[in-house]
Amino acid sequence: MDLSYPAWESHIHSVAEVLAALPTLPDPDLAISTLLVFNKRDRVKSEVLAIARYLQERLSV
Repeated sequence: MDLSYPAWESHIHSVAEVLAALPTLPDPDLAISTLLVFNKRDRVKSEVLAIARYLQERLSV
């Protein structure tokens, strides 16, 4: 996720909606993991980075 993009939070929500709409796997033993990764972290204020880190901890599985 590009943190320098002004609407980066809405992109996270859009991606989550798309992933939620995908069909589930027939075998529950096959786990799907998600990892939220941010780039251009050096271009944002510390407040934005703090929000991103919080979301990263909550959304990465």
